[in-house]
Amino acid sequence: MAAPAVLWRLQRLSAAERLEARLSGAVRKEPGRGEARQSEKKPHSPHCPLRCSYACPGRTPMTSESGRKALSHLGRQQQCLNKMAELRARLEAFPAPECLFKTLNPFMGFLRLFFAPQPLGGEQALFRAAQCAEASPRIPAPQAWAGRSRGCHGNAARPASMGRKQAVGPRLVMAGALLTLLGLLWGSQMLKAFDYFSSWKGDGEQQMYKLDISWPKIPEYFSGQTFCVAVDSLHGLVYVGQRGDDIPKVLVFSVEGYFLYSWNDTVEMPHGIFVLNTATDSSVWITDVGSGKYGHTVKQYSPSGKLLQVLGTPGNAGSSLNPLQFDQPAEIFVEESGEMYIVDGDGGMNNRLLKLSQDYKEIWLSGENGTGIGQFKIPHSVTVDPFGRVWVADRDNRRIQVFDKVTGEWLGAWSSCFLEDGPYSVRFTGNYKYLIVAHLNINRLAILAAPPVGEIGDCAIVSTIQLADETKPHLVDVDVKSGAIYIAEIGAQQVQRFVPLS
Repeated sequence: MAAPAVLWRLQRLSAAERLEARLSGAVRKEPGRGEARQSEKKPHSPHCPLRCSYACPGRTPMTSESGRKALSHLGRQQQCLNKMAELRARLEAFPAPECLFKTLNPFMGFLRLFFAPQPLGGEQALFRAAQCAEASPRIPAPQAWAGRSRGCHGNAARPASMGRKQAVGPRLVMAGALLTLLGLLWGSQMLKAFDYFSSWKGDGEQQMYKLDISWPKIPEYFSGQTFCVAVDSLHGLVYVGQRGDDIPKVLVFSVEGYFLYSWNDTVEMPHGIFVLNTATDSSVWITDVGSGKYGHTVKQYSPSGKLLQVLGTPGNAGSSLNPLQFDQPAEIFVEESGEMYIVDGDGGMNNRLLKLSQDYKEIWLSGENGTGIGQFKIPHSVTVDPFGRVWVADRDNRRIQVFDKVTGEWLGAWSSCFLEDGPYSVRFTGNYKYLIVAHLNINRLAILAAPPVGEIGDCAIVSTIQLADETKPHLVDVDVKSGAIYIAEIGAQQVQRFVPLS
């Protein structure tokens, strides 16, 4: 027996049913009198996360040809919840690595929009709950229900004479089912990961860099702990210092990521590395913190690995300036003029910043062990800006101290940005607008706004790069041509490259 034509009029449907009809794209035409309704396959609801719900553009008539009783509201609801519980169990059992969550992070906004529906108004909000509860296709009703029409989305059978009036109880049950469903999903590891990756960047920060997964081409060349990296932007070379037994201590790559060559002579335990380009030649400076016959020195090499100069007394730690001695010098920065700045004190004895002339004589010296102005506790990295300021990572004091490069006068310090971990490495971007700082213990890089000429002021974090656990970024360098950041990671035993987004 055909359903009364009034049940097929779109304008007589509820707001939820009209919305459903638009979403499904299956708005049906009103059949003429005596015209039998043609069967059609119901499309999946676009709102059901399991894609097992069926959208119902209109009301479904019950006929005498039905074979068995349709599922109740609670039956369909239970099916949906059972499937979601199974999905949650699989998610929690899956040992998802951090890189997977990072990959999924761009989709977080879309999923949040779906799982936290916007207010739609009474019927439309309940409509989403109803669709999630519809976990199985509709089944025709038995013979006794002939002549009655079944409400959309599983409302109980009722006489056709009841018209548009719909029961409120089932809709409230379905709304409760949706809340339960959201609870299951929100407790899963996946959404917890979305929460984490949306919150770690902090308010007001902007994403400035992305990982270049193509660099290097063959990472297997990293065979030890990678402690330092330096970029020769003029010749397109990247030098990596690594430690280990019976391995090359210096690896040379192209900026494209291809391995070129390596060398090992007279390098014991590289800590810092710096490339100097002049009008006539290029050289590579390495600080060696080993305790053997090559240690406690600062050495100059040709790009091919030929030893050119040794500063310090090899194999002997000390504080003397004549002869010049070091105690595990951490890093060196050399200007084009040949004047150099050395932070000496990775071993804990000297804790000083030393400026030498091009003939390796002392120009000025600053620092001693302590927490006061101009004092250091493990000075770990040094760099110079074009405004005549020397920036030193005072690691264990958790601050950066700034000095005048001509006189050695103390100019200021930053400490408020390093409450979680001290700075391990300091390098400026090519335009000197930002200072890149590595934090080894929290596996993070901070991009700080560099102050212009004048007062140092206080630090301001513009952006951060969060690395994987146990990566342990030690020292970094910046390609002044491309703006790429190279990170030597002693935990991951690799060098990673991050490139600017614009």
